[in-house]
Amino acid sequence: MKKGFYAKDTNMYYEHTLKGADHHIEIEKRPDRRYVLNTDDYTWSLPIETVQSEKHNLITAERDKRILEGFSFNGFQIQADSGSQAIAHQYLTKQIAGMVVFPITWRTMDNQYMQIIDSVEFTAFTDAMTAHINGHFAESWTAKDQIDSAVSVEEVETIFNTYMEA
Repeated sequence: MKKGFYAKDTNMYYEHTLKGADHHIEIEKRPDRRYVLNTDDYTWSLPIETVQSEKHNLITAERDKRILEGFSFNGFQIQADSGSQAIAHQYLTKQIAGMVVFPITWRTMDNQYMQIIDSVEFTAFTDAMTAHINGHFAESWTAKDQIDSAVSVEEVETIFNTYMEA
């Protein structure tokens, strides 16, 4: 790294030469305080750790959105929001205790009523919900792990875009 300093009021980078004489290089304005100056080409860039953190947050938001989009079961689109998960968990707990009376009526995403007729079908239903949720978590964890292993901002962007397009 070259020795020098950035003067934000003038957008100049002042570089010290070996002979002790200083010269300056005009550069573009710093986009915001998160950016660091690359003294090889005098451009601003975000540190890879900042980009990784931002992409983690965006992946988490996308994962949550995908979970909320629901899943298909017996031809119906089913919600997988936290309320639906809690209701399914309550029924599952009651089923284990032998306290569920079938059929169970479940309201779908498009406001239809679906009948779950027995414990076998209910187990398949909860398995489908669990697979939907766990699948999205696993995909997001894989993308985040790959981002953590990336060695350049460009690689982080590629991994992120691949996740978002999946």
